[in-house]
Amino acid sequence: MFLNFMLDPVLRPHAGVDLSLLFHEETSLLNPILKGYWERMLMVFGLAPNFVTKDMLVVEMIIKENRFDKKECV
Repeated sequence: MFLNFMLDPVLRPHAGVDLSLLFHEETSLLNPILKGYWERMLMVFGLAPNFVTKDMLVVEMIIKENRFDKKECV
């Protein structure tokens, strides 16, 4: 379930790995380090359950909408 949620963009640079040794042909003198960043919620991240629960509440509110609203569904 955690992979259904995106990691906060502020935290993404801290959840990266150096891929320079695996893809040395992709590196250059101007860009010697090739980094890959994880964009989905980390399962071993201590605050992940809190973030996912908060996001689930937002998703639930969007899905349920306002049942008293008289506009027609599109």
